[in-house]
Amino acid sequence: MEDIMMNLNGKKLSIIGILIAAQFICILIGGSFYSRPYESQVIFGTICEDNNYYDSDKWYYSRGNGSCKSIDSLADYYYNSDNINENQHVVYVFQMPVSRNGIVLDYSRWQQKLVGALEIDSQIFPNQNEWEMVVRLAYRNKSDPDDAWKHYASSRVKKFGDSIYNSEAIPIFDLSNLYHDYYLLNVYFLHERKNIAEELKHVTGLSLTVINQNEGFTKIMLGLKTVFFFIVLALIIWYWERVISLSRSPAAFEYMILSLGLKIQCVVLPSMNSNQQLQFDGILYRFKFITLATFMCAFLTLGFIFYQMANDPWKWDRYLKPGITSEYFTGIYGMWNIYTISVLYFYAPLEKKTIQQQSEKQKIYTIYSPS
Repeated sequence: MEDIMMNLNGKKLSIIGILIAAQFICILIGGSFYSRPYESQVIFGTICEDNNYYDSDKWYYSRGNGSCKSIDSLADYYYNSDNINENQHVVYVFQMPVSRNGIVLDYSRWQQKLVGALEIDSQIFPNQNEWEMVVRLAYRNKSDPDDAWKHYASSRVKKFGDSIYNSEAIPIFDLSNLYHDYYLLNVYFLHERKNIAEELKHVTGLSLTVINQNEGFTKIMLGLKTVFFFIVLALIIWYWERVISLSRSPAAFEYMILSLGLKIQCVVLPSMNSNQQLQFDGILYRFKFITLATFMCAFLTLGFIFYQMANDPWKWDRYLKPGITSEYFTGIYGMWNIYTISVLYFYAPLEKKTIQQQSEKQKIYTIYSPS
C-alpha cells in the first residue's frame, strides 16, 4: 500500500481526473440524448364475439381488414339470454402497439424488452370462485397481410374472484427480444362453471399495460458497452502482461484484480442477479486503496437495486408509469467500468525499469543519508 501511495505522481493524478470526467460524461450522455429508458401504453381491450369458441387457428384483431365484430357492452351482451349458451362466447382483443394520431406504429428490434400486465375491472363481490382464462399471443410483420397472425405463445391463467375484485394486475408476458413488428393478445374466459356467464356480466372491462424499452436508450447503452468492453479488455491484457513479467508468481491479490476485470466484462447492469452481486461485493471488499470509491459505488448500486424493486413498472397493483431516468442507468454502468479501469491501472505492477530506478534512488539515499 505504501508503494502505491508513493507512486501517485502527477501523471496518475491526471488519470484520476480523466476518469472522473468520463463518469460525468456517462451521466450527461444518458440525460442529453434520451431521458426515459422505458415507455408504457395502456390498451383497453376490445370485446369481440367469438362464434368458434377457442379455435386454436382463429385470431381476433380490432384493426385492419377482416377485423372482428366488436361488442359495446359485455353486460348488455350477457343480459340477452339468447347469448348464454355453449356456442356464444366473447374474446378480449389487444393489438400492440396502439395507433397514435391516426399513425400506425410498430415495434423496433432496438426496443428489445416488452412486458405486459393485465388488469380486470369488475363489480362482482369478493368470493372464492376460481376464474380461468386462456391467453394467446400472436405476431405479425409489416409485409404480412392484416389477417396473417401467427401463434407465438399461449397459457392458462387461474385467478380467484376476490383477487379480480381487488383489481390485482396479472403479469401476462415478458419478451426479452422483439423480433416482430406487431403483437396481438386474445383473452378468453373459460365457461366451465354454470354461473360464469352471470359473473361475467359484472366485468366492466380489461386493460393491458405494456412496457417497452426505448430505442434511443438501447442504442446509448449498446454504445457504452461496446466502448467500455474494448477499453477494459485492453487494460486487462496490459495489466496481466505486467504481472507475468515479474520474477515471482502472481499474488492472490493480483488474481482478484484480474477476476474483477473479467467480471465486469460479463456483468451487464442492471440485470445482475443476487449471486453475482454477492461475488462482486466480496471482491470489492478486499480493496483498501480506493475505499471511498468502493463505498460510493456500493451505495449507488444498492440504491439502484432497491429503486428497480420499487420502480413503477414492477408494481402491478397500481397505475404503471415508468419514471426512472436514463442518467441513472448510464451513470451506474459507467461508474463500475471506470472503477474497474482505475483498479487495473493503479494496481498494475511497476515496470522493471521503474523498479531499478527506485532501487538506485534508495541506494543513493542510503549512501548520503546522515549518520
